[in-house]
Formats: sequence, structure tokens, C-alpha cells
Amino acid sequence: MNRSSEFLTVVELKQFIESSRSNILPIRVAELLRDRPFVSTNLRAEIELLAPIADELRAKLEEHQKRHHSRSRRRLTSERPSQHTTRLMASLCQISLQELTCSFNYHGFKDESVEQFHQLLQMSATVGDPKLRADVLIFTSGYQMWKGNPAEGLDQLDEAYNIGRTIQSSHIQLEVLISRCQVYMHQGDYDVGKELLSEIATFLQHNPATPKQVGMVKILQALQGKTGNAITLMLEALKMTRDYPLSKMTIFYSLAQQYYRLKKYAQSLQCIQRGIRIARQLHARNNLIFLYEYAAQIYGDIEQYDKGNRMLRKGMKLALAIGAPYPVQLITMQQGNYALKAGDYPTAIAHYNQLLENKAAKNNLRMSFFARRCIVEACVELGRYSEASEQIAEMENILNVIHSPIVLDHYFLQIGRLHHRQGNLELSIKELQQSVFFAEEAGNIAVAIKAHLELAEIHEKKGDLRQALHHMKEQSRLQREQSKQIATEQLHITQASIEVEQYRKEAHRARKQRQKAEAELEELTLSLLEKKELMQKVRSEARQLMADVEEQHLSAVSKTLRHLMNYVNEGALINKETLLHLRSADEEFYRRLRERFPDLTNGQTRLCGLIRAGLTNSDIASVLHIAPGSVKQQRYRLRKVLSLGIDTRLETFLAML
Repeated sequence: MNRSSEFLTVVELKQFIESSRSNILPIRVAELLRDRPFVSTNLRAEIELLAPIADELRAKLEEHQKRHHSRSRRRLTSERPSQHTTRLMASLCQISLQELTCSFNYHGFKDESVEQFHQLLQMSATVGDPKLRADVLIFTSGYQMWKGNPAEGLDQLDEAYNIGRTIQSSHIQLEVLISRCQVYMHQGDYDVGKELLSEIATFLQHNPATPKQVGMVKILQALQGKTGNAITLMLEALKMTRDYPLSKMTIFYSLAQQYYRLKKYAQSLQCIQRGIRIARQLHARNNLIFLYEYAAQIYGDIEQYDKGNRMLRKGMKLALAIGAPYPVQLITMQQGNYALKAGDYPTAIAHYNQLLENKAAKNNLRMSFFARRCIVEACVELGRYSEASEQIAEMENILNVIHSPIVLDHYFLQIGRLHHRQGNLELSIKELQQSVFFAEEAGNIAVAIKAHLELAEIHEKKGDLRQALHHMKEQSRLQREQSKQIATEQLHITQASIEVEQYRKEAHRARKQRQKAEAELEELTLSLLEKKELMQKVRSEARQLMADVEEQHLSAVSKTLRHLMNYVNEGALINKETLLHLRSADEEFYRRLRERFPDLTNGQTRLCGLIRAGLTNSDIASVLHIAPGSVKQQRYRLRKVLSLGIDTRLETFLAML
């Protein structure tokens, strides 16, 4: 099949499978997936479509390997894979990669997937296709992150990056840089993430990138910047990823987090609801759990616990149904948060301990640190100081790996509070001052305000009213600064919202114009078919009448009938104005056709439009007033210009263009 820059969807893939009648269909499907970027629109349908093809390929590969092994033993030759075996293996690798990608978004990584991942890595190393190997390594690095093995994931990304450099693929190199940045930021190492973002920015100055990649970079930049600028960047990313539903869903989730930081709970919930709608349309059940969990977090902050618990129940039910461990951990953590906010400290501690019993959750340093911090808070409130001290020691071990101000400010705040409750005021002051330092470095004003409030209370107990007043003034100053920051960020949000509204109106207008053009095209096609039927009917009646006419009247009647047939033929033909109307009804199709095949003549372009409209050879012959045989010749020449193989139907190719 000819390469295309257009996206491939499950509908087009299904059409391709139905239109192909080849015994090597699975291999051709794999080649199609390799040549055209796949965009998920219905994960369940995609898995149902790809799974049988993957099974068929596995069966063929196993059968071929057995025959090859038997021949090798008889001939006493080496068992190096044959060319056909390698081709089957490469096809299976491509199909399995796409199937696992869909499966991850559908139900997350499962323990049963371990064997598939190992097979995928082994096959990609055998087939000798560097691009395929790099794609597999990038994907499986995410699997290693899920298992709590970030070091192995980073090793796989390093190998993929080296492959990208060797084959001079800027696309692969950029994908690796983005994935690396995501790994470090997920682990809370924002300093390394910031360095990688600078490297990515330099890389983009000298290399091309897809809109999806640029959108992902903007999201990562947003997570490093201030909230107002972050929202602007994410809204820009939303424009660039409009053709990628999964990416749009991720951006709405990130936007909800930014609005949440601004305490814009209504806007945050609105973004979550949009994300939920997309996730339901895609059947992205794994992503849906994360959206439910975050919605519960927002409802908890606005004290709408009934709605929040409903979200948690939905999330837990879905997590248990798909059997994915990480979403279950996430919901468990949120249940602990709810209990903590409600003052039910024993229940909160039980939920967090249940979370930490899981190896994957324990290896997720950010999740582990957060859970331990909450346990410390609950233990301090219950007076269980020894247990709080044990958790702080574990937090200190995590800090030996993570060096991020965003983590350190919370760490020193909790230690300061613990010493305060135990009566160690001097130690408490020292730790809280550290918390203020790291909070200001990270730009986390909320934590700095809490630390100053705690310091003011301690100095008041000590009788040092001057220092108490100083910290109260600092707290007041930070609150004013926070208000100014929120006002500035709200201005950014307002400006960005105006841009988004304009974009939405433009998209709506373009959609309406396209719908109108499609309706006109359909009307023209139906009109043409009606005229064709009328012409055939009159011709048939005319021939019958001419056959029955006596010899002496033949001349006069024939003249009349010829005049009538010419009149019908003229009415059945589409004149130049009608053809132009037909062409303008689907201008986008003709634009793409001209861009991809500039050597097409006007006649061949018109023929493409008529074939795409669903007309048969006879219909086209009637429209162009030529013989059906001439239409066949023109179609043959057109296929040569389009470089179509014998297994590719012209109608399917033009419909998918």
C-alpha cells in the first residue's frame, strides 16, 4: 500500500481488512500500521479487530518455525530464521505492539501481560528492524515504570535513543527525550526534568516534530511553570492534539489539576467531565479510573463527600473489574485522604498502610512519600509519635533518591509539626525554617504560609512576641502575594479562554461547511443516478420501438427517435458547471489529492471524484459521454499514477484519502 501521511483509524483499518482478500492479510495489516500513524477512537473495537490477526500470525509463525526446524535437522544446517519467518515475526511484533498499546489504555498493565512484553522484546531484537525495536523499547519502558523499575525503563530508553541516533531518526530521539522527562517528573525529580526540557527545546530548534509531540512538550513545560502560564500552554497543546482523542483526554486531566491549584473547582470539574466523556467514547477504562479518582479529590475539597464517594465507588468497581493493580492503589490512597479530611485518623492510617503493603506502590517514590507524609500527619494528631518518627525515617530514605524542593518542603513541615507536638520547640523551629526555604524555592506559597503560621504559634509559646509578629507578617505578605499571583493567573486564564472559544467557533463553522458540502455531494450523486436510469429506460423503449417500425416509416420515425435520444443524453450528462459544483462540494479531498499527486491531469482528478462518489464504470461513461471501455483504460492509467498495488482497490484508496 502507498505510504500516507494521514492518520489511520479503526474504521479505515476495518475497511482495509474487508476489502482485502489476500492470504497474507495479517502481514499487510502490520505493514499498514507501520506506514501510517494509528489514532485510537474506540479501544474495545480496536482490540477485537487486532487480537484475531495477532492470533493468526502466532499460529502461522509457530507452524513455519516447526517446518523450518524439521528441515534444518534433516539437513544438519543452522537454525537461523528464514526470511519468511523474520517477516512473520516482524508483523506479529507490529500487531502485538499496537494491541498492547490499546490494551493499556483499555484496562491498564496486567500481570498476565508480562509474558507478552518479554516476547515483544525478544522478537524486536531478532527481526532486525531498528525503528520497530525503538518503538517497542519506548513502549516497554512505560511497563517498567508501572512495575516500579524506573532504572530498567531508563536503560531501555537509552537503547532506543542510541537507535534513533544511528538511523538518524529525529522522531525517535524526541519521543525518547519526552519519555525520559515524564519518568523523572513522575518520580518527583523536577531538576532533571527541567534540564531535559531545555534539551528538548534546543532539539526542536533544529529538528521537525509532529503536532502531538509539540503538544506533549507544552504539557511538560506547563507542569514546570506557573499555573497561569501552564494553563495557556495546555490550551495551546489542546489545539495541536485535536486529532488525538487520547492526548486530548490527558490534557483535560492536566488542566483540571492546574485549575485545582487555583482553587477554581468548577472549572476543574468541568475539565474532568470532558475527560470522562472522551474516555467513555474511547472505552479507555484505565484512564477513566484516574479521572474518577481526581473528581473525588475535588469533591472532597468542596465538602461534597456524597458525590466524591460515588466517584470512588465507580473507580474502585472499574479497577477491580479490569484487574489492574495501580488504579486500585490510587483509589485506596484517595479513600485514605477522605478519612484524613473527615478526622477519622485510624481509618486513614489503615488505608495508607494497605497501600504501602503493595510492592509497586512502595516502589513508586512519589506515592510512597505522599502516603507516609499523611500517616505522619494522622499519627501526630493521635499522639502516636514513635510511629510518626518511623515514617519520617522512611521519608528520609526516599529523599536520598529524590532531590526536589516540592518534596522537601512537605517533609520538613511534617517534622517541624511532630517536634512541636512533642515539645521540642527549638528543633521544630529549625525544621520549619527549612520548610520555608524549600517552599519558597519551589514556589509553593501554600506550604510556606503553613510553616510561618506554625512558627508564629511556637514563638508565641516561647514568649518571643517579636519573632511571632515577624512570622505573622510574613504569613500575611505571602497571602497577599498569593492573591496577586492568583489574579495574574486568572487574567491568563481569561485570555486563553477567549482564544479557545474562538477556536471552538471556527471548528464548529468548518464542521457545518463540511456537512453542507457532503449533503450537496450526496444530492448530486442521487440526481446523476436518477438521470442515468431515465436515460436507460428511454433508450430501451426507443430500440424496441425502432425494431417494430415498418420499413416504409423507418426514416421518419428514426429521425424523431434520434432527436429524443439526443435530448435525453444531453439531460443525463453533467455539464461543466455541475462538475465544478461536484468538485467544490468536497474541496478538502481534491486539495489532498493535488498535494500528494501533483502529476494528475484535470481529467484524472475529475475521474477520482466520480469514483469516490460511488459511480460505476457505466455511470462514469454516461457522465463523461464516453464508452465504458474508455473508462476502464482511464482507471488503469490512474492506478499507475497513484502507484497502487494489485491488492488495493481504487475505490477504497480514494475513500480513505
